[in-house]
Amino acid sequence: MKRNWAYPRGKNFFAFGWGKRGPYAVATRRVGHRKYAKLSIGSLGPRVGGKYSGKRASVEGRVNLSSGKPSFSFKRKRRRRR
Repeated sequence: MKRNWAYPRGKNFFAFGWGKRGPYAVATRRVGHRKYAKLSIGSLGPRVGGKYSGKRASVEGRVNLSSGKPSFSFKRKRRRRR
């Protein structure tokens, strides 16, 4: 059974638990209106990066500190119909 805990505190957000690939911990800080700085530690190693969450899409870039490999993700947001 998966257990996850999240603690939002103003501009900061902390979460930890058991995910798809094992245990993880994430710290996120909002640094602008739609920009975030992220630090995560898990079975894939320590990763640092940033995220931009726009109206229609979310873009995230990370660098693995142990291997130096970069990774990127792009997610489109669903548009609500009125």
